[in-house]
Amino acid sequence: MCVKRAFVQLQTGGLYTGSLPFREAKAPAARWRIGEPHRSPTEETRRKWDGEERRVVVVVKKKEKKQKKKVKKKKKKKKVKKVKKKKKKKVKKKKNKKKVKKKKKKKKKKVKKKKKKKKVKNNKKKKKVKKKKKVKKKKKVKKKKKVKVKKKKKKKKKKKKKKKKKKKKKKKKKKKKKKKKKKKKLPALPL
Repeated sequence: MCVKRAFVQLQTGGLYTGSLPFREAKAPAARWRIGEPHRSPTEETRRKWDGEERRVVVVVKKKEKKQKKKVKKKKKKKKVKKVKKKKKKKVKKKKNKKKVKKKKKKKKKKVKKKKKKKKVKNNKKKKKVKKKKKVKKKKKVKKKKKVKVKKKKKKKKKKKKKKKKKKKKKKKKKKKKKKKKKKKKLPALPL
């Protein structure tokens, strides 16, 4: 909602100046409940208002903007021309001397290897030398295990509990109070 200062021309006639709520800021006309103005209306308009919803013509009066005095802009200083730097002449590089071609190495001829002579097989077989029999090692004699003799357990001596002597309490003899017998009153004899 946008609130703007406006002149309101009622259907019944008469003007009301005040701030009104707008749905759209640029709308030339808007619906407005007359009974709920933002500022209290004058007496004349109050008499004419019944608190009903009416269509109201709203003329928006824009505030005139004050024209600002034009400030004279300062003149820009003239740019001083920069002195151009002299370009250095590029020195041409000397061309590389022609490369001397290397002499090709002559490949050596491969000398053929002499063939190996074939081994002459001996048909005669060598006699196998019999291996000496291994002497059996003597069996180890197992040592007899010592039988452990169980030690007799020592009997624990039972501790004798000392009996506490109970102190005998001396009974105090209570003295019985003798109740006094009430004498029965005999009924009065008839005279």
